[in-house]
Amino acid sequence: MKIAIFTQRMDGRATGTALYTRKLVENLIELAPRAGDELFLVHREKSTDPIYQKAREILLPKARLPRLAYFFSEAFFLWKTRNDFDIIHYPEESIYPLFWLSHAKIIITAHSGVEGWRDFGILRRRWWLVWCTFTLFKNRISRIICDSDSTKKSLQKFFSLREDKLRVIYLGVEKRFFEAPAKDISSEASARKQNFTLPYLLAFGRIDPHKNIPRIIEAYYKIQKERGIKHSLVLGSKHWPPENMKIDGLINKFGLSGKIFFLKYVTDNDLPALYKGADIMIFPSLHEGFGLPILEAMAAGTPVITSNIFSMPEIAGGAAHLVNPYNVDEIAEGIRQILSDTNYREKLISEGLRRSREFSWGKTAEETIKAYQI
Repeated sequence: MKIAIFTQRMDGRATGTALYTRKLVENLIELAPRAGDELFLVHREKSTDPIYQKAREILLPKARLPRLAYFFSEAFFLWKTRNDFDIIHYPEESIYPLFWLSHAKIIITAHSGVEGWRDFGILRRRWWLVWCTFTLFKNRISRIICDSDSTKKSLQKFFSLREDKLRVIYLGVEKRFFEAPAKDISSEASARKQNFTLPYLLAFGRIDPHKNIPRIIEAYYKIQKERGIKHSLVLGSKHWPPENMKIDGLINKFGLSGKIFFLKYVTDNDLPALYKGADIMIFPSLHEGFGLPILEAMAAGTPVITSNIFSMPEIAGGAAHLVNPYNVDEIAEGIRQILSDTNYREKLISEGLRRSREFSWGKTAEETIKAYQI
C-alpha cells in the first residue's frame, strides 16, 4: 500500500500530537517495508530532519494568499494526488475536512473526547473543525484511531459513529524514562537547571484550564498548612493568560511565593530526571484523551496522583492514586498518604513500573499497520 501521513505537527517540538506523530512515523519507517508498504510524509517546508530521508518526503504546494494559504494548499494537494495513495492518515482530529477530495481511504487519530474540545479554554477555538469532520464528513472516514477507550466511547456517543470505524490504539512510553539517573542525582540536576528548591512535588503540563492547576495549588496549601511539608511545588510553564492570572492570584492569596515554581523550557533529555526527582507527580486533570505523563512518571519510578474520570483510570490501570479532581480535600489527602506511608508509596512505584512497561511505541505502530488493513 501507499500510505501518506500529514507530518506538519512533528516539525516543531515533539510534545503532544507532535510527539505521537514523530514516534509513530519513526516506528512505521521500520515496519512498513516489511509489510510491503510505502510511506510518504507530507508537510509544508523542506526539512533537514533526518527522518525525512528515511521515507518519501512530499511538500505541499505553495499558495501565495494573504489568508487561508494552508487551506488551499492542502485542498490542491488532495485533488492533484486523489488517485495516488491507498491510505491518507491524519495524526490528529483538528483538521480542515478536505479529505473528501481524495479517493484514498482516510484514517484519523483522535486524541481527545468531545468534552476536551468542547468544554475547555484553548481547545474550544478548534472545536468547530472537529465537529464538522465527525458530523458532516464521517461517512468519508474509513477508520478513527482513538488513544483510549474513553475517547472512543465519547466520540461514538456524541457523533453516532459505527463501531467498526473505531479502533483503540494506546500510545507508548520511551525507554529513556526507565533509564533516568538515580533519584538524588535527578532531583539535584533538575533543581539546579530549573532553579527550584528541594524536595519537590511535580504537577507537569502547561498552565491550561483542563490541567486543574488552581485546585492543585489549593491542595498544596492545605497540606502545607496542616502538616508543614518542606516540599516546593513545581508547575508547568505558563500558557493560557486567563489561567495564568488566576494562578498568580492564588499564589499571592496563600502567600506561596518562593514555594511554587514554574518550569522554563525542559529539554527532552532532561524530562526523565525531572519526573524521577519528584516525590509525587500530581496529575488530577479535568479531562485527558490519554494522559501520557502518567505513564512517563511511572516509568521513571515516581508515584502518581491522577483523576478518576475519562481516560486516566484506564491508563493508570490500578497503579496510581485516584482522586475526584474537583475535590481539593481528596487531592490533599493523596499527597499526605503518599508522603507519610512508605509501604503505600513503594507499592505505587512498583505497580507503576509494571504498568508502564505494558506500553511501547513499537506496539503503537504495529497496531496502526493493522488498522490500515481496511
